[in-house]
Amino acid sequence: MAKIRHIAIRTPDPDALSKFYCEVFGMHVRQDYPAVPGTARAIFVSDGYLEVALIQSKERVGINHFGFTLEQGEQGEIYEKLKSHGVTPKTANPDRPYIEDIMIDIDGNKVDLTTVGLRGATNPA
Repeated sequence: MAKIRHIAIRTPDPDALSKFYCEVFGMHVRQDYPAVPGTARAIFVSDGYLEVALIQSKERVGINHFGFTLEQGEQGEIYEKLKSHGVTPKTANPDRPYIEDIMIDIDGNKVDLTTVGLRGATNPA
C-alpha cells in the first residue's frame, strides 16, 4: 500500500530549522544535500519513520510537497488510476536519486512518487 513517507518544508535557514527539530523533538539529521543546478540545498531530518526535507528558499516558507513510497507491484496500477484522473507523472530531476517521478495533483499540489523511498538514499536511517 502506498504510504506518505516524507514532507518537505521551505525555509530560509535549513540549519536553524533542523537544529530546532532535532533539539525539540529528538529527530536526527539523515542527509545534508548541497544546492545543485535547479535544486536548492536541503537537510533531511527523521524521527526514524517519517522524513522531513528542509529546503532552502528565500521566496516562500511552509509546506512544499509530500511524497508517497509505493510498493513495486502497485506502481503500474496507481499510475493508471492517476491517468484516469488526468494526472501524468513526470520523471524527477536525476540529481535526486531517491525519487523517480513527480506529479501535480488535481488541486496543483506537488507530490513525489518512488518505489525506493528516501531510505534508498546514501545514508539510510
